[in-house]
Amino acid sequence: MKFLVFFAAFLVLATASYIKQTEDFKNADKDFLLKQQKIFDLLNHVNQEFGDEYVKIAKEYSIEDHIDQYTNAKAVKEFAKFYKRGFVPKFKLFSLTFDKHRDEAVALFNVFYYAKDFETFYKTACWAREFMNQGVFVYSFTVAVLHREDCHGFVLPAPYEIYPFYFVSSDVLAKANYIKQQGYVQDPKLAEFYGIHFEDNTYTFYDNYTQGYDFYDQEQKVSYFTNDIGLNSYYFYFHADYPFWLGGEQFGLNKDRRGELYYFTHQQLLARYYLERLSNGLGEIPSFNWRYPVKTQYNPNMAYPNGYPFPRRQENFYVNTDKNEYLVQEVEDYERRIRDAVTQGFVTLFDGTKLFLKDYSDIETLGRFVQSNPDFGDIRFYDYLSVIAKFLLGGAVKPYDTIDYVPSALEQYQTAMRDPVFYQLYKRFMSYFFRFKQYMPSYTKEELYFPGVKVENVEFTRLKTYFENFTYDITNGVYMNKQELSQHKEKYVFQASQKRLNHQKFNVNYEISSEKDTEASFRVFFGPKYDSFGRHIKLNDNKYNFVEVDYFVYKLKSGKNSFVRKNTEFSRTVYDRTPARELYKKVLTGIAGEGEFKLDQSEAHNGWPLRLLVPKGRRDGMVYQFYVIVTPFKQAKVPFGSTFPYQYSAGVGSGSRYYEDLPFGFPFDREIDETYFYTPNMYFGDMIVYHSDSYSKKNDVAYRFETKEH
Repeated sequence: MKFLVFFAAFLVLATASYIKQTEDFKNADKDFLLKQQKIFDLLNHVNQEFGDEYVKIAKEYSIEDHIDQYTNAKAVKEFAKFYKRGFVPKFKLFSLTFDKHRDEAVALFNVFYYAKDFETFYKTACWAREFMNQGVFVYSFTVAVLHREDCHGFVLPAPYEIYPFYFVSSDVLAKANYIKQQGYVQDPKLAEFYGIHFEDNTYTFYDNYTQGYDFYDQEQKVSYFTNDIGLNSYYFYFHADYPFWLGGEQFGLNKDRRGELYYFTHQQLLARYYLERLSNGLGEIPSFNWRYPVKTQYNPNMAYPNGYPFPRRQENFYVNTDKNEYLVQEVEDYERRIRDAVTQGFVTLFDGTKLFLKDYSDIETLGRFVQSNPDFGDIRFYDYLSVIAKFLLGGAVKPYDTIDYVPSALEQYQTAMRDPVFYQLYKRFMSYFFRFKQYMPSYTKEELYFPGVKVENVEFTRLKTYFENFTYDITNGVYMNKQELSQHKEKYVFQASQKRLNHQKFNVNYEISSEKDTEASFRVFFGPKYDSFGRHIKLNDNKYNFVEVDYFVYKLKSGKNSFVRKNTEFSRTVYDRTPARELYKKVLTGIAGEGEFKLDQSEAHNGWPLRLLVPKGRRDGMVYQFYVIVTPFKQAKVPFGSTFPYQYSAGVGSGSRYYEDLPFGFPFDREIDETYFYTPNMYFGDMIVYHSDSYSKKNDVAYRFETKEH
């Protein structure tokens, strides 16, 4: 094969899920499958006692009595101190907004992480599931599974299956629980009217979040994108892989260029969101001022497991109230210090140490400060900027006691991207990085040029998007009765059906000429060509609006090189998740020796949804542009790869998350001097995206099943 198709991890991903399709994958052994079953069981119906095994273990196990089974005794003692003082009670809402909640979650994570072996880890998890707050347990357990070496390769159920409350409209769960209690649908005609369908012991509920109660709110036009369950799962897992409270040196996260990755992730999210706004005639992402009303309203139309609705933010919402004056001043101070640091060229730590911001590599330092992670010790000069900002903007009311707090959608990583203000806030944060980049020199022709290589032509086949119905399991959002719990089996399965954006398959045809045999890196970007007024956007003004959609390495031969790359090969994307119910059956058949469970990483826990690769476009077609640059392939100094068992992917902190040392987003990561920018090894072209409201049943299942075949 000519391709060295490195299905490299998306630079904003957490687990590298892109692998050579010719590789022979191992089958999971019985020990692996038994552990996988335990993980599934612990995350099933987390608001109820679903199963007897973990309850029995929990009541017989004591963390303090087994302190020798943990590699960090101090962490166990710290956790015991918190627990005796009193954790967030069960059935109350957990939020990272408050120090107490966050400290408790971190303490539980540490106990999970420092368990000497999987057996101790599992017993600790059983105890925590039974006696800890459900939100604290699910959060800390998820982060621990992603970071423990002996858990690498295990599949976590999708976030929307563990906690459907964060993804589906409250009226859908209300109808599901009503039918569950009734045991049947009283009036079939009424069921049809309310979008309820029953077949094969499964109830399916249509969730029309694109209409909602704010029909005249212009932001609703892109709700199919901001509410997408794959997109929101992606962002939650990005946080879980790189929590702002987790030290990079201790857990190996800095190998992944954590600070720069934080910037690049959010810059790419804003760029992709902007493409969707243009498809719907919305234009630029709005800005806001802390001292003036926030114009954008938001109604999540969701409810927490305890029944409390997610807070709603009214139009022209006042942040700068008497009660919030101190916090507003605090946020403004943090922002000013960051801007001053960028302008002065150094960051001052609390102990007086100065870290310079003068070279491009110093974006790593800036990123860690804006994220407010603990890599540099005391952060009181900058604090948890995003946490405070999200609290102020979310619209939630701070109660007298934090255990009664009802967090806004903006404060939860599973739901933050649903709120339009999320993009306005991070547009503000990204401005710090853009200011830093203004001080960096533009790339010279020598840095951009690939001698002897010319991109002769790049063509995309027809690009067409459509909406399709997508169903997913919400049974964990429906309460089971005592008999079902004791039998560890639900009577009915409950599903939600939502319309999600997708696109027809397409190919990219490349024609490259080379004067010699050489190994080359290809980077492919999508970007806007015109703004919302139809004006051509200058390249230097447009550079941060490009989305990197593909990266691959190809061996060029001397002469002409013609090849085709399918959209399903794009390394920046992952497929829809297989329902946990199906995976669980595979695990059980594997344990029984009647089937196989391949360790092929096809269930990547994180990644940009393949179905959102292409912006929606318009019925009569919308013009975007693409950009391709071919550069010499130079292996990264920190080798890409995994140090974990089942070496089919690179785990978090296991090595670099990238193949090359070039800056993320190259060459759109600096000011562009068009005098020197254009070289023969790059190519700009137009791409027209058409949108259709109709789709075929064949297309409806194409990405979910057909493309999962390796």
